Amino acid sequence: MDANFNLDGFMHWPTYDPETGTTKSFLVSKEAQEVNINAIDLTVHFEQWESIHTEISQKYDDSIVEWLASQAGLEIMQKFTDENQYFADYTFRRKA
Repeated sequence: MDANFNLDGFMHWPTYDPETGTTKSFLVSKEAQEVNINAIDLTVHFEQWESIHTEISQKYDDSIVEWLASQAGLEIMQKFTDENQYFADYTFRRKA
């Protein structure tokens, strides 16, 4: 979008709530700055410590994924994990 974001002017700030499994991510401006987004003729002013909410992600363990799948009429076809078993992705199919 032909913007002049200074990537070094922001830091990534993730939060995690273990009770709900909710992860939220933010970009936080390290300094007062101005960003021009030329494609839409927009200038955005950021104060120091002002944040941009970029993501909400929900984390579930295997038993919850299985329950959610069954409630949706799906079954797990395959599970993919990282080498430490910290993250998993699943493929599903509709139950016959």
